[in-house]
Amino acid sequence: MRLRTPNSPNGCISPHPAAASVIRGYSAVVDEECAGLPEVIFVIVKLKSNEHDALVAFDKAVQDIEEVMECQAVTGEWDYVVRLVTRDMHTHNQLCDRKLTQLSGVQRVESLAALRCVVSRTALPLEAADAMDA
Repeated sequence: MRLRTPNSPNGCISPHPAAASVIRGYSAVVDEECAGLPEVIFVIVKLKSNEHDALVAFDKAVQDIEEVMECQAVTGEWDYVVRLVTRDMHTHNQLCDRKLTQLSGVQRVESLAALRCVVSRTALPLEAADAMDA
């Protein structure tokens, strides 16, 4: 699906009609380190149960933790991968001890501190998706 956004006569960008169905919003890409949140931590989470109610409860509760930048339900031994940003490792430890491990149904968490970012993209590979459809 190619989305082209032609320029309007007044110089503003006019969104393509198909864009309304795929664009969820707009945001600035903020440098975590410059914002005072240099520690990027991935936390893998195992719940006590995979019953629907337990999953829904975790899904809802994790959204209330502002340091959580992203949370993905995953396959395999673990149930979730959570991406956090914090000021430092001490703050991360407090966050895990006081918030994440206290969420209903959490059995175990394990943290993976990012050493450095190798790739970080915000643009989807739409050209690759077009090639796959061809």
